[in-house]
Amino acid sequence: MFLFRKRKIYYKDDQITTSGLVFSPVTGKIVDIDENEETLNIKLKSFPWNEMGIHMPLTGEVKDVSREKGVVDLASNFPGRVAKVSLEGKEKDLIELSFGKSIFGGRPQLMVAPGDRGRRQVNIGFMPLGGTVELRLPKNCDLMVKVGDELKAAESVVVGLKRK
Repeated sequence: MFLFRKRKIYYKDDQITTSGLVFSPVTGKIVDIDENEETLNIKLKSFPWNEMGIHMPLTGEVKDVSREKGVVDLASNFPGRVAKVSLEGKEKDLIELSFGKSIFGGRPQLMVAPGDRGRRQVNIGFMPLGGTVELRLPKNCDLMVKVGDELKAAESVVVGLKRK
């Protein structure tokens, strides 16, 4: 059962009522929330027994993809594994996802490139042995979680973005 873990995604989602919300990109636990002058940083830890997909946290477009040097990404055959992804929502809100290693040393595999568009819930990669994901969000948002909360990918709301 462990090898075939996969959750069912509810695809009949209303994209109008969920506009302005940022959802969890992975299934895991919040281990740290850091608020500085410009951004809100939320660190999520995904464990090897969690569902392994990485999902779009909001409907929008991939603006930038930063890659590590010296390795080949097995998912896309691009040189360098994805370390950071910048996303822009419909309201021009920029958020950033940074990926860390799992406790076994594995890295997530992502299948996105700058210019790709997707809606919330779209699977954009996987973390087969867990790992860490850091969300960098704009300061103008309403935090809806706390340290220790368990989140489900593409279902749990992390923040609500305030309209300008």
